[in-house]
Amino acid sequence: EYCREGDLSKLITVNKNVHPILLCCIMRDVCEGVSYLHNHQPPVIHGDIFLRNIFIKSIDLIDKSAIYAVVGDIGCARY
Repeated sequence: EYCREGDLSKLITVNKNVHPILLCCIMRDVCEGVSYLHNHQPPVIHGDIFLRNIFIKSIDLIDKSAIYAVVGDIGCARY
């Protein structure tokens, strides 16, 4: 899945003052993604979540709640 906005590390580096609402929306998406993995049968443990593994699919800097983030790089995941 292509994420044209890059990862969360890039977003924070480029935009030093990321709006708190954007960060909350990103964390909501990350929590939903991890919850999906944990509720999968068998449950999946990502095991490597950090800024460079959270990808931003879309962002609207005007509408602070219009952001979509996904958790990626599940190469270290365990069942």
